[in-house]
Amino acid sequence: MPGFIRVAPTLCVGILFFAFFDTVILSLFPTCTAAHGLPLTLSAAAAVVVLFALAPLRQGLPERVAE
Repeated sequence: MPGFIRVAPTLCVGILFFAFFDTVILSLFPTCTAAHGLPLTLSAAAAVVVLFALAPLRQGLPERVAE
């Protein structure tokens, strides 16, 4: 348990950074691509592709940490 308490702040910062980065990318990606001239439907479709590409990585992470 004392080892976990030493590592917990770093783990929390990593989780917060990933959650913030993930939220910002998924919310601003369609806006940025639309600003560069892509149609809004294609921009939204690209964001959906990114979301579904990240989904398997999220599902496999707890298994890798548990090993």
